[in-house]
Amino acid sequence: MMVLLGHYLGQLFGHTTQRVNYHLGYPVNICYDHYATLAPLLQFHLNNCGDPFLQNTVDFHSKDFEVAVLDWFAQLWEIEKDQYWGYVTNGGTEGNLHGILLGRELLPGGEYYMHQKTLTTQFSKLQECTEWIQKQSTHQ
Repeated sequence: MMVLLGHYLGQLFGHTTQRVNYHLGYPVNICYDHYATLAPLLQFHLNNCGDPFLQNTVDFHSKDFEVAVLDWFAQLWEIEKDQYWGYVTNGGTEGNLHGILLGRELLPGGEYYMHQKTLTTQFSKLQECTEWIQKQSTHQ
């Protein structure tokens, strides 16, 4: 099994090394000038689940760093400490899905516009949110 894994990882490394020259940066940035600084942390599986501003039972996380990132943006946009909330996502799709969730909660009668080629994941999440809103409406 280990031989197959090593072979597969070697192929994957070769493929990605070749393809990086043709990558324009979407959906992620490939300019990792900071990788050496972050490399020591890659040996840990940090769990940042839940609200970054609240303590939880999991103490193997980087929530202090996450809050520092949020603080940095709040300061940039001149937002008072008690006037913002958020979390750092793993990517754009997660951020978009969280936006759909917030829209569902804050604007239940609102409309959602998207391109017909929008990610299937986002469309299915939108359907779930819409079904949830319809169920809530019928129970009132």
